[in-house]
Amino acid sequence: PDYPLLVSPSVATGFRALGAEPAWVPQVHGMLALGGLALTLFLAARAAAGRPCALAVVALLLSTPLVLESTASQIADLPLAYLVLLAALLLDRAHEPRWMALGGFALGCAVWTKNEGALFA
Repeated sequence: PDYPLLVSPSVATGFRALGAEPAWVPQVHGMLALGGLALTLFLAARAAAGRPCALAVVALLLSTPLVLESTASQIADLPLAYLVLLAALLLDRAHEPRWMALGGFALGCAVWTKNEGALFA
């Protein structure tokens, strides 16, 4: 009851949509979070240091065994990392209200993903 509810209900929604409980639904959820994290990291690194550096950083992320293990293990650390990075990237563009609103939404989702999200907020 004290654990935030973003990851578990999204997996349950996948189960409900399929009418069954296949083991690959949580893994797809993890892969989507990893894809979002890789894309957001690429965009942030490209803005800061250019495209070659951004490609190197994403390659390093995707070649890290712990990241790949976290993707398939159905834990909320990877979605939390994605949402915190996305919030930081969007809030960096806070001079426009729409980016601030999207950054706040991403940060709210991070809080709702894991208790540690509140620390980042």
